[in-house]
Amino acid sequence: MACDHRRARSTHRWTGALCVALMLLIAPWSSPAQEDAGVKVHVVKRGETLTRIAGIHGVTVDELRDWNGIDGSRILVGQELRIPAELEYYRVKTGDTLGRIGREQGVPLRLLRQINHIENDRIYPGQRLKLQPSHVDEVNHVVVAGETLSEIARGHSTTVSGLRELNGIKGSRIFVGQNLRLREASSSTHIVQRGDALWEIARAYGLSVNELREMNQITHDRIYPGQELRIRGARRPTLANYSVRRGDTLGEIAQLHQMSVRELKKVNELRNDRIYPGQGLKVRPLLGDESTGMGLLSPEEIPWATLVPASTRFRPIEVSTGPYYGTRPKATTQPHDEYNEGSAIGPWKTWQRAEALYAAFDEQIDQVGKLSHSLKGWSIVIDPGHGGVDPGTIVTSRGGNGESLHVVEDEYVFDIALRMYVLFRLHDADVTLTLLSPNHLLRGNAPATDTFVHERNEVFNSRSINQRNAASSWPRGGKRALGYRRTIAADAFKGTRKGRRIFISLHADNSPRSPEAVTLFYHQGKKTVSRDSRQFAKALLPAMGAGARTRGFNLGVLRGNSADVAVLIEIRNLAYPSQTWALRYEKLRQRDAEKVVKGVLDWSASRSAIALSR
Repeated sequence: MACDHRRARSTHRWTGALCVALMLLIAPWSSPAQEDAGVKVHVVKRGETLTRIAGIHGVTVDELRDWNGIDGSRILVGQELRIPAELEYYRVKTGDTLGRIGREQGVPLRLLRQINHIENDRIYPGQRLKLQPSHVDEVNHVVVAGETLSEIARGHSTTVSGLRELNGIKGSRIFVGQNLRLREASSSTHIVQRGDALWEIARAYGLSVNELREMNQITHDRIYPGQELRIRGARRPTLANYSVRRGDTLGEIAQLHQMSVRELKKVNELRNDRIYPGQGLKVRPLLGDESTGMGLLSPEEIPWATLVPASTRFRPIEVSTGPYYGTRPKATTQPHDEYNEGSAIGPWKTWQRAEALYAAFDEQIDQVGKLSHSLKGWSIVIDPGHGGVDPGTIVTSRGGNGESLHVVEDEYVFDIALRMYVLFRLHDADVTLTLLSPNHLLRGNAPATDTFVHERNEVFNSRSINQRNAASSWPRGGKRALGYRRTIAADAFKGTRKGRRIFISLHADNSPRSPEAVTLFYHQGKKTVSRDSRQFAKALLPAMGAGARTRGFNLGVLRGNSADVAVLIEIRNLAYPSQTWALRYEKLRQRDAEKVVKGVLDWSASRSAIALSR
């Protein structure tokens, strides 16, 4: 969890303490470096309000607050407000045509028509045209406290009856965190949601990225939440199969597969909301879902379910949030945000168990073979954020029936890190984790309402650190612990050729002032910036999907890191209920892992191509 001095006070006790700890590690202090290219500044004039300024620039008040760290509505005369220039409107001039505006501004004609509600391409001088969708164009709305169906309908130019029908709602009861579908896509259209990447969409429907680009008049890899993409002519069926699991609801299945409840019921000819475990449903393909044969890797190539140690010493303990090995949490799900389970043994014995478990895990991975040799000779260190004594943030979310659930950042991020670990190894990289767990490897959670329990038993992946068997050997916040992570990385990089050393620290944010998207941080101090890391972070953006962004920040785990390129990735932002919801689903965690690996593969391939051309 990356913190900055602009962030809102967390609703959970862990976040405030961790932000303070992180602040102590930032020296000299530097605020997050905004990308000056593509940012314009509005200087507040006397009499102006946030509402008026938002109207001038065609953005929302909430967006202005988010970009500028503003609580409430108070602004000062002379105050500078930053606004991404990419969100500017275009003012039509005499002689302009919609096609020419699209070409000059780099916006597909179809997207210009969609977001400006133009049907016949007629425009007039002085008309203001959006150049990309805003949040009101998105396909989903997550309910916040105090909202009603009628308010949501008004805000998105729809009707209460339309919202009810799309989302299978009877009456007017909605709950905080509920994800409402705002419009429906035709069978030949995919509506982009936050996190969707062009390559994922193309793969899901059996198209090449170039085919999808050409079909939608796209000249680059950038797409936007709310953008409608044609998928007509897809070589794969536009519907896949889903087997209902215990605890599923129609609403959650629809959300998982980017459908409305109405569409889900229609394609399956359901007359009511009753479903049962084992029932087969037709759904839109889940982006990144390897079980449908549409993932980065096919099931035949990676037997995920059998990647368990073969030794009888590590018999799996099967529970809904497992499997576990040797021991399992006493609780079956995280009962509340204060709950944790400590280790019954010290760090030295814990490390010995963890080291043996992961050695057996590596043997199983090696038996799978190699998917490619693309990363042969590369050393990649994956740093699962927090761990041990430090859970990161713990947030409360809602299940499909409105029940309270508690999600522990470090437990879920660790699972994504492990999936990245497997994928990188199968592409022939030398991969090191900074943390190990003594009792779990890859985990599922069925039903998704059973959440991973905060166990304080992860250890640093280092014999020397744990041999001391001291309380300070456990992972925790602070300068010393961050230094351990950098030391583990430096040891892992020994013998690796310069230019082939990658460090990735993985976290989940909890900041309502940051967007609902992936953020990639690179090191930037008061006077220095890691240019290679900045370029690396930007190169990962297309793979990370719609809304992803980069930021420079002076973070302790990146500062002085011996890697050639080092980034901290906030893979989800748990301040948003839809992001917390997504983290609970194993298939979506797998998708998150694939995105990072895809980005690294593309970046390394581009570097190799440049080297060959010299």
